[in-house]
Amino acid sequence: MGSPRLTEAGTPHSLTVMSTAAFAGDPHAPVFTYADGPDDAAVALLVVSPLASEAVGSRRALVQMVRALAARGHGALLIDPRGTGESAGEPEDVTFDGLCDDLRLGLAELERRFPAASPNLLAFRYASAAALAIADGVDSPARLLLIDPCLDPQAALRQDLRHEIARRVMRRGSAGESREDLLAQLARGEAIVVDGQRLSPALFSGLVASSPTRALERRAERATVLKSGRSTFPAVHAHANLGAFFDSVPELEAAVAEWLEA
Repeated sequence: MGSPRLTEAGTPHSLTVMSTAAFAGDPHAPVFTYADGPDDAAVALLVVSPLASEAVGSRRALVQMVRALAARGHGALLIDPRGTGESAGEPEDVTFDGLCDDLRLGLAELERRFPAASPNLLAFRYASAAALAIADGVDSPARLLLIDPCLDPQAALRQDLRHEIARRVMRRGSAGESREDLLAQLARGEAIVVDGQRLSPALFSGLVASSPTRALERRAERATVLKSGRSTFPAVHAHANLGAFFDSVPELEAAVAEWLEA
């Protein structure tokens, strides 16, 4: 699992505190959800947790964002795709098609929880490709908000591997494998470790094949891209934070609320 268990006693965000937390989908491979907001909300947002270990630093901030949107009268539902956080599965087993299925399940849960609301979707980094891929479906969201989307998955992975190798040098004094070695392993169909989690070759090949840049061009009128940074909000979802945890990020909450209410 990608993040500390919310169901464990003594954790700040336990199921006792998160009274609307629930599991959805296949009972043998369930997807974790957490919803907040009035049942009759006119607008609702599906918040897709960043994948694998990137969910760790963002967990508390995203829970607080869901609550902040609810306080403004909106519906919000957070999901952990399988292989992430509380949901079933391991990161190395995730496929792109499976990720798309989880987002569709999240949208169905959003509609069930907030039946009168116009559905919208927020995704981070690699998950943005799946958000774009499902945007033309029958039950697709009205609008997409993509935060730091990895529109070129190959370039994004090369950058992430640069951080991974730097971490290995800091921890071990040696990188061991080079970035090219790791990319070659992935090309051979072997999972590689990025920030403590095993990256699935099937997921990565699906991300590349989905051509996120072209998908964004086709859906430009429905999709908005926001970038983290000093002038906007911290990258709560990025593993490059090297373990930074955020209890809440008011700047992110404000940016998402402003987009949702536009």
